[in-house]
Amino acid sequence: MRDRRTIAAQLEKGCSPRDFYRGFYVERSDDGQLCVARDRIMSRSGAKCRVTKFSRLVLERSY
Repeated sequence: MRDRRTIAAQLEKGCSPRDFYRGFYVERSDDGQLCVARDRIMSRSGAKCRVTKFSRLVLERSY
């Protein structure tokens, strides 16, 4: 994210996360946001999947 947060996206059943490791793109919506169950992400290899869930990843420091 622009503010340096890291977000994980869970994809719909039947989609392989491996297809998206080399990058993906999103068609810009009218409101400029990526929403669960509404928008799809597309991989460079041609796969298209809906996002079913977003999670924020937080670095946990061990001392």
